[in-house]
Amino acid sequence: MPYGAVVQKLDTVMVSGTVKVAVLPEVMKMLSLQPGQAVDDETGKKIIEENDRLTRVKN
Repeated sequence: MPYGAVVQKLDTVMVSGTVKVAVLPEVMKMLSLQPGQAVDDETGKKIIEENDRLTRVKN
């Protein structure tokens, strides 16, 4: 395992009913999402932005 790697379970949501996106637990709580939930494109973009922001901060 690489130095500094953080292992955690990621849940997924369905964006536009076709694409599975992995979501950090912090983002799931922040956006009040449930595992396997279907979300629209706008929420999908927010998820990706927040995942990216939180991953960059941690590293």
